[in-house]
Amino acid sequence: MVERENRRGASKLDIPGVSPWEVMAIATGAVAIVTLGLLGLSLKAITNAFDPTRAQAIAQNLVDYTIPGGSTGGFGLNLGGIKVALVGSSALVSTLTAPEQVTQQLPDGVMLRVTRLPIDRLARPEDFEAVNFSNHFGITFAHENLEIYRSYQEDKVLCGFTVPITIQTGSLTLTEAAPATPAVQYEVNLTFGNYQRLFVITGFGRNAQAEVEQVFQSLRCNR
Repeated sequence: MVERENRRGASKLDIPGVSPWEVMAIATGAVAIVTLGLLGLSLKAITNAFDPTRAQAIAQNLVDYTIPGGSTGGFGLNLGGIKVALVGSSALVSTLTAPEQVTQQLPDGVMLRVTRLPIDRLARPEDFEAVNFSNHFGITFAHENLEIYRSYQEDKVLCGFTVPITIQTGSLTLTEAAPATPAVQYEVNLTFGNYQRLFVITGFGRNAQAEVEQVFQSLRCNR
C-alpha cells in the first residue's frame, strides 16, 4: 500500500457564484469545443446532459451499480464515443442542485462518476487535451471547500482485474453556515475491451467509507 498524507495544507477547491451543474455545463462545453473539429459534432450533443433519465441510462450502459437508498441521474454525456455519467443518492443530488441554500449537515450519500474513452483516441496527440480534461472531470461544488487530508493507494478487484485504487479522505463544507461533512473518495483507471474507464466514487457522512466501498463492490462493467 502506497500512502501519501497532507495534514498541513489540505487540497482546496473554491469556485464561488455558480451551481455545481452550471460548472459541469461549462466543463462539458470545453470538452465539446476541444473535440468539435475532430468529431464533427455539434454542441447540441450536450443539450440534454442534465436530464436525470438520460444520465441514468448512460451510466447503466457503462456499468451495473447499486447506490444505497436509490439513485438519481445528475449528468450524462455521449460525445463521439466519449461517455461521461454522474449519478448519486437522490437526496444528495437534490441538495447539490442549490448548494448555496444549505445551512445544515449535508445529507449522507454517494456520488458515482464514470467516464469511458476509446483507446484509439488515446493514441492521437490531438485528443490529449480532451482526454486529459475528461480524466479530471469530476464532482465540482460551488461555495465550498473540499479538503483532502489523506491520500493513499490500495489494490482492489474491479470488473475481474486487480487494480490500484486511489483513496482520499477529508471533509466538505458547502457554505459557511453548514458544518463540515466527512468525505471519502475512490478513484481508479481501468483499460480493457478497447476502452479506458475512469471511476470516481465520492461519499459523504459518517458512513462514507462503508457506503463508498459498498458501491465499489457493486460495480460490474458492461463490456
